[in-house]
Amino acid sequence: TNADGSTSLRMFWLDAYEKRGTVYLFGKVRADKSNPSAGFVSCCLVVKNNMRSMFVLPRVDPDTGEPFGMMDVHRELKSVLQPSCIPLRAGASFAAKKVKRRYAFECEGVPREEAEYLKVKYPASFPSPDGQVSRDGGKTFRRIFGYNTSTLENFIVKR
Repeated sequence: TNADGSTSLRMFWLDAYEKRGTVYLFGKVRADKSNPSAGFVSCCLVVKNNMRSMFVLPRVDPDTGEPFGMMDVHRELKSVLQPSCIPLRAGASFAAKKVKRRYAFECEGVPREEAEYLKVKYPASFPSPDGQVSRDGGKTFRRIFGYNTSTLENFIVKR
């Protein structure tokens, strides 16, 4: 805690590393805040409890012509994530909510206009879902976006 009551750290960030969902930031901090001529010392800042964040695009139901409901997507996604990524034990779970997003990249067949996605978050210490399932989708979902985004990338973009 700083003299003014804040909990920040002024650091010259030089490098970063990620391992099993934990981010390590390497840099320099002032040796003595009250004496600017004291120089700098090396520092390693450890950021734990990062979350993996993914977006699931529902598939269109061939019977109705409408996208599958989010509860159907959630139910199938749970079978994809548990137990292959998230273990079946107390405290190990994922959170999901419906969000609206626009897509701007290279995948064909993904709507460019605003669409509803299921945003999924779970601890980054657990592995990401299988790449083939994420790219090809399942019965109720077309694709999982962000499954291969590193914890370091999420940290840099979000924080």
